[in-house]
Amino acid sequence: MKTLMKDPNGYEISNPPNKTQRKFILNILIPAILREQGRRFIMDTWKDTITPEMIGEYYDFDGIDSIVTKKDCGTVCCIGGTMEVLTRKRGFSSLSKHIGLTEYEADALFSNWQNFYPGELSWPAKYMSYFSKAKTRYQKAKVAARLLKKIADEGGKCLHSSRLSSHS
Repeated sequence: MKTLMKDPNGYEISNPPNKTQRKFILNILIPAILREQGRRFIMDTWKDTITPEMIGEYYDFDGIDSIVTKKDCGTVCCIGGTMEVLTRKRGFSSLSKHIGLTEYEADALFSNWQNFYPGELSWPAKYMSYFSKAKTRYQKAKVAARLLKKIADEGGKCLHSSRLSSHS
């Protein structure tokens, strides 16, 4: 097993995913997030079910005001929740290994897309900005897909970007 580099605070930086992990990200995870024009993707919730009883009610999905329609009914998930549904694995440790990230990187990918935890690993600033400016759930899903593509190509280094740039 390769020794991992560390960021200035001592967090390990993952290597690029192996072929199996990359294939999962590109051919299974990203299409699942983009399915139904992003209708099943909501970063605000790990995994939840929108039921027919909720039709006609007002909800805020990732900052997008929405009235629930019949098309919205079903399971909605963030990146981590989507992975849990697809792999039937639970916990950051199992999920992070499935896509070649460290647990800290997975935590950032699944939980710190709006810099909720300043100073911790997070989405790169430009992806946070694109996500917050996106006006539809599909646009938000496409931002997440672009970030996942970057992770498939390069590994989790981009999730350390705020730490690496502040120490250069």
